[in-house]
Amino acid sequence: MTIILYHFIFLKLHYLNVQLKTLLKNSSHLFTYPHFHLYTEKISRFNPS
Repeated sequence: MTIILYHFIFLKLHYLNVQLKTLLKNSSHLFTYPHFHLYTEKISRFNPS
């Protein structure tokens, strides 16, 4: 019984991981890392806290 439960949890985690990876892949096309870095830099300039 516990083996089935662990297997189900593993599948669920794997599915979430795949979803996250595809989400990151899709967003990287629109919003690349260098742009993100510049964006955070701008925010930190506005907010010097």
